Amino acid sequence: MRNGMHPNLSPSRIKHTRMNHPFLELLEEIERPAPPAGAFEAVMRRLAWERRASSLRRRIAITGIATVTLAALTAWTLSVVRDAMRISGSFEYLSLIFYDAGAVLSHSGSFAYSVLESLPSGLLAGLLLASLCFAVAVRLLVRDTRLALHRPHAFNA
Repeated sequence: MRNGMHPNLSPSRIKHTRMNHPFLELLEEIERPAPPAGAFEAVMRRLAWERRASSLRRRIAITGIATVTLAALTAWTLSVVRDAMRISGSFEYLSLIFYDAGAVLSHSGSFAYSVLESLPSGLLAGLLLASLCFAVAVRLLVRDTRLALHRPHAFNA
């Protein structure tokens, strides 16, 4: 090392790397003001609050997008299940409950099996799963929005 300098330092930068001694001595004589009491804690609290607010905004955006997407998926799945039930004849079996309740009660075992056989079970399971995911997304969105609205200035940063 050259005079305490890194060996790869360019010669044009060597003269700018050291302060002259009188200026350095003058800087050492100047009394530096002390920061206000509690400034560090206030800054750290604000940084933590900003981090939480940023995380909350991100969660609300992601959950909102997921909620809209799952609502569209649930609506589409519902229309597919309705069409499949119309094609399979499930509505006719289920309408017998209201039009001929006596016959349904007297032959309840065979009626239950025929209704179960005509239902599109895979699509109904998909509808149930999409509805459950939609409900969870709405719950998370409401929780995060409630948190954001109770925090002052969560969205004004």
